[in-house]
Amino acid sequence: MENSWAALPYPTQQGQVGGHEGVGTIVKMGPATGHTAVKVGDRVGIKWVAGHIAVQLASRGMAMRVIGIDAGSKEQLVRDCGAEHFIDVTKHDDRSISEEVVKTTDGLGASAVIV
Repeated sequence: MENSWAALPYPTQQGQVGGHEGVGTIVKMGPATGHTAVKVGDRVGIKWVAGHIAVQLASRGMAMRVIGIDAGSKEQLVRDCGAEHFIDVTKHDDRSISEEVVKTTDGLGASAVIV
C-alpha cells in the first residue's frame, strides 16, 4: 500500500503508511462470517479513517469499552474518539500486547477485536 493522501493530519511516523496502519492476519472468525470473501489466515488491513470511526461507534454508539492499540503518537486522537484505554504498539511485541490487554481487562481479555 502506498500513502495516497495529499496531506496528513499528523506527520507519518517512520515504518508507517499514513491512513493504512491497521494490518494483520485473521486468526478467528465469528459465526455470522461464513459467507465472506476472507478466511482465517488471510492478511487484512483497515484504514485509520475507518479505525477512528470504529472507535467512536463502539464507544459512543454501542456503549462498548474500547482499548485502542496504535503508535503512541496517536494516543490522544484514539482517546478523543472514545477509547477508555490505550496501548502503545511501539512498546510491545505481539505477545506482550496480548498480555497487556488481559491485564487492562482484569484478566477477562477482549470480547471482540477490529484489525
